[in-house]
Amino acid sequence: MKVNNEQECMQAVASFSVPFIIQEYIAYEKEAGIFYVRFPDSGKGIITSIVYKEFVHVIGDGINTVQTLLFSNSRYILQEKALLQLVDKSLLNTVPAESEKIIVLPFGNHARGCLFTDVSFLIDDALINVIDIAAKQVTGFYYGRLDIKFNCWEDLKAGKNWKIIELNGAGSEPTHIYDPKHSIFFAWKEIIRHWQMLYKISISNHAKGYAYLSFKKGIAMHKESMAYFRFLS
Repeated sequence: MKVNNEQECMQAVASFSVPFIIQEYIAYEKEAGIFYVRFPDSGKGIITSIVYKEFVHVIGDGINTVQTLLFSNSRYILQEKALLQLVDKSLLNTVPAESEKIIVLPFGNHARGCLFTDVSFLIDDALINVIDIAAKQVTGFYYGRLDIKFNCWEDLKAGKNWKIIELNGAGSEPTHIYDPKHSIFFAWKEIIRHWQMLYKISISNHAKGYAYLSFKKGIAMHKESMAYFRFLS
């Protein structure tokens, strides 16, 4: 939910009865998910995957409305009901100029039609350094995905014009597996690879005196999380 002023913010606050986070609006055009891993005894972390998120968009033909163009794309048909609820009606009725690109949903939600592309080939020392410095500012963060918005890859690798919009921990997925070119077998292999790293990190931290999460507490946290999401839906 985007709010543009104090009045809209107060209205939004009044509509929720559960805790939530208010974040600044980040206008950078690009979004990616970068999976980071650092073993406790290692001085430096690594990047294990990068997913680029292509927002739901249409390319105008000067004739059809955004809504017509949107649902002529088979990728968005299954999300039609949700998209019609999320997208402003005035935008849906707009007729874009020929070759004009219109971003319909400016956030990288795979369940709402955003295309995930595996760009792990972009991993290099410069990018690792930038992400490693940022990740180390979070005490105890050894494993997870940083969802970020940024201006361009060149700026990101130089540590400029980028911000973290979401930090996901042990329960996060390496979302490059959702690239349509990858098979289910690739996805399983990557999940196992990441769980093996998570296991090693857990064993190492436990040896240093950190307690494992109890089964009882884990179930309680899961139930609390499910109740929260049911409320939001």
